[in-house]
Amino acid sequence: NRFITVTLRPALTWQLTSSLFHEQSINFAWNPITGITLTSNLDTITQQLCVPSFAAINYALTYVTEHGISITPGWLHIDSSELYQSNAEKFGFGSSAAISVALIKSIIMLHNPALNTPEIIFKLAYLAHYQAQGNCGSGFDNATASLGCTVIYQSPDSPWLIAQYNNKTVSLATLITSPWPELLLKACKLPATLFINVGYSGTGAHTPTLIAGITAYKKSQPNAYTILMNELESIVRTMIPLLATQQIHTFMELIREYRNLMRTLSLAAGIELETASLTRLIETAESCGAAAKFSGAGGGDCGIAISNSAACYNLVENAWACAGISKKVSQLGISIID
Repeated sequence: NRFITVTLRPALTWQLTSSLFHEQSINFAWNPITGITLTSNLDTITQQLCVPSFAAINYALTYVTEHGISITPGWLHIDSSELYQSNAEKFGFGSSAAISVALIKSIIMLHNPALNTPEIIFKLAYLAHYQAQGNCGSGFDNATASLGCTVIYQSPDSPWLIAQYNNKTVSLATLITSPWPELLLKACKLPATLFINVGYSGTGAHTPTLIAGITAYKKSQPNAYTILMNELESIVRTMIPLLATQQIHTFMELIREYRNLMRTLSLAAGIELETASLTRLIETAESCGAAAKFSGAGGGDCGIAISNSAACYNLVENAWACAGISKKVSQLGISIID
């Protein structure tokens, strides 16, 4: 189990420190007109690392301000050291989204705990993370971190959201409380007979690059893309009710079908979504009787294995350990320590 911890303490001025950039102290100012202004000199790499964090901070402070609340500056510290292995390789399983969620929740809690609801935290984190990634990403990792559980999720109409916010047709506060077209965000309790292994492939991935490749394929082959997307969507919609009826074996078969369709997409788009290390992770789990696929956008990071028995779960754990595959993530979402 690996966690990100964000600490926020009131201070005279805004300051950000993080294990991400070697505890360097970054001073900044904020106002509702210009947003964040750096008062520290940063190198290009550190500036890039700060983009997701500053986006989250800006959205949270804007939201608080629009509720008529005076802003209290603070010292923010992001500790993400648990996400790194001894060789400095980072585990990729929604960590940047989790940081966005934690930053936003800490700022909301400092200024007005009454505004702290999972849906508000998710919506602010979604907008911030979507912007920080160059207007791409589904937001499912923001959803799971915000709700703190497995979710049934469908991403909102992102172009509509960004247009609403950028055109200033409504305030951020109004946008957050309004219904979002196409958004489905629902907590889901997994059956006790479903077991999930999560393993790290050993290599990282860059989601925006992968999404850009798929977007290029969509533009060049719109009909083929639509057919594949419809097939993938059909599988997901078939899977959801199987959880309520505990038809885990059928659920596992659909996981395998989904994996095969994603491999078809990978070949068609000319992008390596299932890397050699992910294939090894998946096939190791399959040899134990589990159904496995890569998580998220692929290209590295993590894979998941689904099974219907504790015995199979343990077989996968042991097989992955023997293969040098790192494993286990927390089932918990965001929580307040103090």
